[in-house]
Amino acid sequence: MPDKPRRDEPRHGGRPAFDDLVAIMARLRGPGGCPWDREQTHATLRPYLLEETYETLEAIDAGSPGWLRLELGDLLLQVVFHAQMAGEAGTFTIDDVIAGLVEKLVRRHPHVFGSRQVSGSGEVLANWETIKERERAEGLHGPEERAKSAGGSALDGLPRALPALALAQRLQMRAAGAGFTWPDLGAAAAKVREELAELEAAAADGSGAQTAEELGDLLFTIANVPRYLGRTGSRRSAMRAQSSASDSPAWRSGREPKDVRCANTPPMNCSRSGVRLDKFLQLSRLVRRRTLANRLCQAGRVTLNGRPADPAAAVHPGDIVAVSLVTRRLRARVRSIPTGRAGQEDCVDVLEDRPPE
Repeated sequence: MPDKPRRDEPRHGGRPAFDDLVAIMARLRGPGGCPWDREQTHATLRPYLLEETYETLEAIDAGSPGWLRLELGDLLLQVVFHAQMAGEAGTFTIDDVIAGLVEKLVRRHPHVFGSRQVSGSGEVLANWETIKERERAEGLHGPEERAKSAGGSALDGLPRALPALALAQRLQMRAAGAGFTWPDLGAAAAKVREELAELEAAAADGSGAQTAEELGDLLFTIANVPRYLGRTGSRRSAMRAQSSASDSPAWRSGREPKDVRCANTPPMNCSRSGVRLDKFLQLSRLVRRRTLANRLCQAGRVTLNGRPADPAAAVHPGDIVAVSLVTRRLRARVRSIPTGRAGQEDCVDVLEDRPPE
């Protein structure tokens, strides 16, 4: 019987499987592998994990199975990447990650893998939270989470790295579960008006610190309003409301609202018809992935009108974009700003496509 392939060696022939992905990641991080991959740490990969997560959410919202498949692959790469680095450090491996997940799923579904009876999804969620708290008390979430559980606060255990709106909503839901809530929408709206009046008073007094604090109170209170709108899933309702604002006709057409400026870009480089350079490179397919576009910009291998450009620089029709890849050099004139999904190659006129010097 032939020996089973090693985990750090890709198979040859047949359809690639999960072990092949693990093996390729080990090869990229190993001797003679990719210099960029070998330089990464958990901290340096943090923004890429966040970006891939948001791109996956965008694919879900678009309802495109093909796009979702690609983004899930990118997201899975981040998981394998972090596990590979942990394995090198001797802390845990990808097998440990999978084993822990399987054990947790079985433990939190006693109505499927045990004898527990439930009446519906509401009871399932309640059981889930109860089991989660028991796990935290028993130290299954690590010593840090066990210490939080010992404190007994209903607000502990929430990831502080959540976006501000999502964190505010989670805190509000936890507080409501502990009995701190308003009885109806009218009471919640009255609280919003109260916080707005306090913000206006602080602003009139000219106290910067007090104004900032009152603004935070107002935003935190507004984040709680979706729970009283009679919709299913308050977090989804608020996120959809926020998404609807950013998906307005002005944004969809590539024009920014008049009071918005491109982040980290001087005003003279912005216009309502512009788009970020890293996003443009992805949409035009000059570079296949936005994360790679970011890396190329940071390495000085992308120029905009003959000058090295930041990923946040604004691109406009008529601009000349040049990209130096490992196997080719591309230079193109921007014909139009893409308004749809990735793959609009007709938005550029390729002026040069040749091997690097």
